[in-house]
This record gives sequence, C-alpha cells and structure tokens, in this order.
Amino acid sequence: MSKLRFAVVAGLALALLPWAPCAQAQVYKCQEGGRTVFSDTPCSLDAERVKVRPATGEYDPEAGARVRQETAETLSRFAAEDAARQAAREESVVRRAAERAAGQDRCIELRKKKNDAEYWANEFRHPDNIRREQQKAKHWKDRLWWECKQVN
Repeated sequence: MSKLRFAVVAGLALALLPWAPCAQAQVYKCQEGGRTVFSDTPCSLDAERVKVRPATGEYDPEAGARVRQETAETLSRFAAEDAARQAAREESVVRRAAERAAGQDRCIELRKKKNDAEYWANEFRHPDNIRREQQKAKHWKDRLWWECKQVN
C-alpha cells in the first residue's frame, strides 16, 4: 500500500511541476569596507535588492566551439611557457653547479699557492727570500679569504 501511495504522490508532483514557479533566491548588494558585496541576506540597512533574471537565448554551437578552441590554445600556450620555465630552471641548476665547481677549483688552487709560499718561507734561510715568501703567503691567504671566505 505504501508503494502505491508513493507512486500516486510522485505522479501528482510530476504532473504539477510545469506550473510550479521557478525558485529564485533574493540577492542583495551592499558596500562593506569599501567593497561591493553580494549576499542572499541583507548585509546592512542600506542593502539594495538586485533583480536576478535567468539567462535567455539560444545556445550557439559556433561560439561554443570558438571558446573551446581559444581555451585549448591558451592551455597549449601555458604548457609551452611552463616547459620553457622548467628548461630555464634546469639550465640554471646546471650553470650554478658548474660555477660552484669552478669556484671550488679556484679555492683549491689558492690554498695550494698559500701552502707552497708558507712551505718555502720555512725552507729558505736568506731573510730576503723568507720575507718574499711570507708576503706571497699573506697575499694568497687574503685572496683565499676574499674569494673563498676561508681563513685557512
């Protein structure tokens, strides 16, 4: 019996559906903090009621196809730009790694020159040679600090 009642009520509801008014919510336009805000409830006493009308007109398949084509072109352009950015990032990583390796090689070279000068300053016996090698060692130590930010 309950299934029959449900079928009758459902049939009656479907029969009356075309005469039912379209359900529309009221929309209010307000100013809050210098911004325009739309809401389904009045935001303030000066809220303005906005009459909302459903869209009318026919669907234009050519316009739809044109919009889909423009969207596809835009997505394609975005993908190309993303690929170019990724390639630039990868190139930058490789370039920085090469610069870092070159800097490390330069630091190794400066450290070797400083150590050589210190070695010869200790090996020489003549004061002029010792002073010359000490000056070289100080020079290479300064360069090592400025270029590699290392004290030793």
